[in-house]
Amino acid sequence: MYYRDAEDLAAAALGLPEEADTDEIERALMDKWDTDLPTFQKIAEALLPLTVPARTAMTGRKFRGFVKDGAFIVKEEMPEPTPEEA
Repeated sequence: MYYRDAEDLAAAALGLPEEADTDEIERALMDKWDTDLPTFQKIAEALLPLTVPARTAMTGRKFRGFVKDGAFIVKEEMPEPTPEEA
């Protein structure tokens, strides 16, 4: 997960506007969860595999990630299973 993706996810989780800057996000993380952005990023990365997979309508590729208002905030492409795994 890229640092900017973690910022976007933290802002969404905290209910901050999309225009929130790094300092505002850091302060809100500390106030609400007593954590900093690098720690939040590690937690989000650990939770990402637990999110529900979805296929994109345009390409049919499979992703998992954190969603808000029907759009991915953070996503990770999932490999298609090999015939042996299917």
